[in-house]
Amino acid sequence: MRYAFALFVMVGVAACATPAAVQVRSDADTGINTYTSSRVTMGHRSMSDGLAGRQRVMWQAVAACEGDACVPDEVELIFVNSTSQDLNLDYRRLEMIVDGTAQEWIDPSSQAAPNFATVPTGEFLRVTLTRDDFVQFAEAEQVELRFGETGSSVFTVGPDRRAIFREFAATAGLSDA
Repeated sequence: MRYAFALFVMVGVAACATPAAVQVRSDADTGINTYTSSRVTMGHRSMSDGLAGRQRVMWQAVAACEGDACVPDEVELIFVNSTSQDLNLDYRRLEMIVDGTAQEWIDPSSQAAPNFATVPTGEFLRVTLTRDDFVQFAEAEQVELRFGETGSSVFTVGPDRRAIFREFAATAGLSDA
């Protein structure tokens, strides 16, 4: 019986040690609250040459605001190459289609490259969404992400893969969810 109790306590402690999916940091000196989601894998993709092989793209959300009970006006989505292989994209461009409505972001520094932008391991694109656009993205039925000028890498991201962003929106006070 003592062993069963010890096992129960160890499992309970391990469960409590699991990091939160959304971290909130408050800086007492500056009054700035920062919200950061865990990095998660984006999900299913179809591709031509852009993100071939065993390459994996992860993403996370980050937002900040100042003051007690503040609500961020914008949220950054950060895209990360999480493998040891470089990504080859025809420009660092993202087209996000949320329930049929498209938005586009282009990294101006990558357009100087004549054909492809080589993206090493680590962050390769950061896009800023308004509060309303982020909530719509998080709660949408259908989301498709097209990377590259020709849309050479397409991710279809279902609601289950965006659950962390719905939690982020609720934690940051962006939505009622």
